[in-house]
Amino acid sequence: MTLQPNRIYQGNCIEKLRQLESGSVDLVFADPPFNIGYSYDVYDDQRTTTDYLEFCEAWIREVHTALKPNGTFWLAIGDEYAAELKVLAQQLGFHTRSWVIWYYTFGVNCVRGFSRSHTHLFHFVKDPDDFTFNGENPAVRVASARQLVYADSRASTKGRLPDNTWILRPQDAPAPSFTPSHDTWFFSRVAGTFKETPVNWYENPGAGNYDIAAWSVHRLVDTGTAHNEATFLHDIDDDGTPEFIENSWNAKNPTQIFKFVKDTDGRVNVERHVVSESGNGHGMGFGDLNGDGKQDIIFQAGWYEQPTAGAFSGQWKYHHDFDLPHASCPILIVDLNHDGRNDLIWADGHSYGLYWHEQLAPQADGTTTWRQHMIDKKFSQGHALAWDDVDNDGQPELITGKRYYAHSGRDAGAQDDITVQFYDWNPTNQAWTKRLISTATAGEGPGIGLQIRVADLDNNGWKDLILPGKSGTHIIWNDGK
Repeated sequence: MTLQPNRIYQGNCIEKLRQLESGSVDLVFADPPFNIGYSYDVYDDQRTTTDYLEFCEAWIREVHTALKPNGTFWLAIGDEYAAELKVLAQQLGFHTRSWVIWYYTFGVNCVRGFSRSHTHLFHFVKDPDDFTFNGENPAVRVASARQLVYADSRASTKGRLPDNTWILRPQDAPAPSFTPSHDTWFFSRVAGTFKETPVNWYENPGAGNYDIAAWSVHRLVDTGTAHNEATFLHDIDDDGTPEFIENSWNAKNPTQIFKFVKDTDGRVNVERHVVSESGNGHGMGFGDLNGDGKQDIIFQAGWYEQPTAGAFSGQWKYHHDFDLPHASCPILIVDLNHDGRNDLIWADGHSYGLYWHEQLAPQADGTTTWRQHMIDKKFSQGHALAWDDVDNDGQPELITGKRYYAHSGRDAGAQDDITVQFYDWNPTNQAWTKRLISTATAGEGPGIGLQIRVADLDNNGWKDLILPGKSGTHIIWNDGK
């Protein structure tokens, strides 16, 4: 079997490289395991040195075979084996053009040594005299110090090539992240992790300005907390302006709300309000649980009652009336049976189970009571939910599906087909009817991710679904009945 272009393949890298036609590839970029004991799903990252180097020699040899005579090979590797792999690659016929240091400030914190803050990037070529390097491309070149600092007339108007230290430091990245006026490359974080504390906002350039390279990025706040699960823009105090509310999978993290304000000079800022100094958990939703007309915060391990004096008048009262393991983002709060008490709809984001919790009459002391009902147990990882009208019957439906590889294949049902579906609710007989929208082999079609967005994108009167996830970002167009 010969691999086809413009496709992503998953499998053993040596076997896949051997399926490429020899001398057919222009560029290879490799970011192999560093052999430092990282917890992968199926790969052992604690091989002996001999075993690891033999493995690397095998796949680097196949890279050399696959590349064209003028091909290029980039290798990202950590400190432990950088020198060994450089020598090994040269022994296999590669020539080193550059040894780039990729500097960053979001690495693992170390307690008995200096914290990691860089990765090695080796730029190899097969032929030292015949290779592709777009050094004259104006988009690559930067202004030199002679131009910027000294106004030296001898400076080339073309600028110069960037340094061989590349900086990835989000808190220092200018906006836009790279312009000809900078003599060092800054790369914005395109996809962050679940463990960072800063929050940025991206400024919409406005109609007619969307052909720019990137939106301006601004620091909103450093929350001081990591272990993020989801973030919400939700109007918790009903003043018409949403607040920024963070959800964490770490139960010890605080629950906090950030209210948008403007400084005296007009800059966007936030005011931090602590709901609880400790007590958060996977999944979150918003709605009135006790019928006092104020929105409460519902999460994995219960709910917070909004103070009578308002959302920002003090800390909120905690009620441990239920547990919702690995609850979805969001948890939906809806009065399904029209009895005047709001109910809960949630899914287990990392296992099987989609449920609704019926709110019963409260106890004498005001404690809420609940009865759990199963909606569907035939799919797993329903990490996100939406509540909207997609069949134009005038009533909202429950929209969800299976997330692909939520924990990199370690969750229940990881290899099951991925689905997108909605459920019609009949309040008369209190029953759900499942309507399948899409189904596909794991990883090969639409599934859900961390959020579901519903909007009529093509203005045909029917709402479409926007579904970003690990199987790709998909739009499912709703053409009606």
